[in-house]
Order: sequence, then C-alpha cells, then structure tokens
Amino acid sequence: MTFESWFGKYSSYFEIEGKELPESVKVRLLVSKLGPEEYAQFERKMLPVKLSEMKFKDLISELAKEFGDPRSQLLKRFEALNDKCSAQQDIVEFGNRVNAQCERAQMSLSIEELKILIFISGIPSEQIAVRQMAMKFVENKTSQDQPVSLKEVIDPV
Repeated sequence: MTFESWFGKYSSYFEIEGKELPESVKVRLLVSKLGPEEYAQFERKMLPVKLSEMKFKDLISELAKEFGDPRSQLLKRFEALNDKCSAQQDIVEFGNRVNAQCERAQMSLSIEELKILIFISGIPSEQIAVRQMAMKFVENKTSQDQPVSLKEVIDPV
C-alpha cells in the first residue's frame, strides 16, 4: 500500500475530526502511524530536520515522495493498457481494477501521448530491449518537462 492510498483512507481524520488540532499534534499523530522500519528510514532521509518540527503539509508531501509508487507515469499507463482479464477472473472485478489503474496512471492523454503509448505497447515482447529503450527515452524527456513526439521515439529505434 502506498502512502497516497493510506492517506486517502485516513485523511478525513486529520482534515475533519482533527481540524482544530494544533499542527504539531497532527504531525506527531501522523508520524506515530509509521511502522518502526518506515519511521527509521524516513527519519534518516529527513536529517537534519526533526520530524516533529515539520509542517504538516510538508510532512505529507515528503511521505508521499518516500512511500509513493516509484513507477513512472508512462509505466503505469503501459501496465494499464496491457492488463488482461483472465478466464477465471470476475468481469466486474476486472473492470474495477482497470478503473483504479487508469485513475492512478492519470490516463487523460494527449493525442501524441496516446500514439506513443500504443506504439510502445505494440512492440512485441521478443523485442523487449527496443521497448525498454523507447520507454527510457520518453521517461527522460518527460522528467525534464520536454515535449516528446512519436517521431522522436521512432527515430532512435
């Protein structure tokens, strides 16, 4: 379970029931919900800042970065597009899974993004190196906030 998923479930306790709580109490309460290993990992990352001295909003942001889904948006979209319903799986459950995957992958795509995704998804599994090279190219461009076109993806292939 990612932090976003966990916080989505419990955020109302902080935002509604805990609305009147001082920020320091919200921070301590949220930090207390970390397991021992997660706490140690997060505390080491944030040094020299003390967790108890963080702003609640900043704490949420840092926890989301540390314990969020590490997959790129492109990879999430690729996985959603390639998901298949097995013969033994309930169709409704498959539909629910597709819905969740597409929401997490933020599937509101431009035409160019859709073309790139279809191209990458259509590369046969026997040519996985080509698929990985194309995905890496797109991820590098998007991580630098640079636009990318299908032509640019095809050229190095």
